[in-house]
Amino acid sequence: MILCRPNCPGIFMPDPAHSIIVAPGGVKVCPVLTRSGAHGREILAFVHPTAGHQIVKGTLEEGEALEPAALRELAEESGIDSARIMAKIAEIEVPDYCQFWHVYECETDADLAEQPRFGEHIDDLAEFFSGETTMVAHNMPFDFQMLLFELKRELREHKFPWPTHHIDTVQLAKSHYNGKYMKLQALYEDLIGPYEQKHRAVDDARMLMEVYHALMAKANGNSSKN
Repeated sequence: MILCRPNCPGIFMPDPAHSIIVAPGGVKVCPVLTRSGAHGREILAFVHPTAGHQIVKGTLEEGEALEPAALRELAEESGIDSARIMAKIAEIEVPDYCQFWHVYECETDADLAEQPRFGEHIDDLAEFFSGETTMVAHNMPFDFQMLLFELKRELREHKFPWPTHHIDTVQLAKSHYNGKYMKLQALYEDLIGPYEQKHRAVDDARMLMEVYHALMAKANGNSSKN
């Protein structure tokens, strides 16, 4: 159980003597990745299609330590798996949402500046989607909106060969887990078995494919788990 001080927004240390209970899933880890830039220190951020500019953050999972959780979230959301934690820089209460954030400064030696931009891959992506009728994703609304947002930035949203049929494995799984939201890896481990994924796009795509087939088999009364 995580305890935090009520009516005291900002940076502070937990005080069990004056506390409220953080909501389930309310303990967040926030890895702030920084690097030296031409005009000073730069922070890794991304533009969410509906929520605006954000930094990486995510939920502490049951039994997980804080620092490994921060690095896991950074790898999952950015693909950067070579970072290291430099310091814990804040503990922040967000009372309106009953959340408690653990904020860490991270660094990496990876050369992020030379990575290709989304626009450089649009033609390859369009060729990949061309002729396909079905698109499967885990949390389809989020993935679709992120893709649409990037296509709009390149003025290509109306010229993209969108599949007409969308399947969301989050929603597909809810019918088998009493409406519970299940993360992709948790689904894989429950339906199939352990998976040593590297938090890369190809690993996630392979995991998604196997989870989708396992869910369909489960719906048909079969099980794919050994």
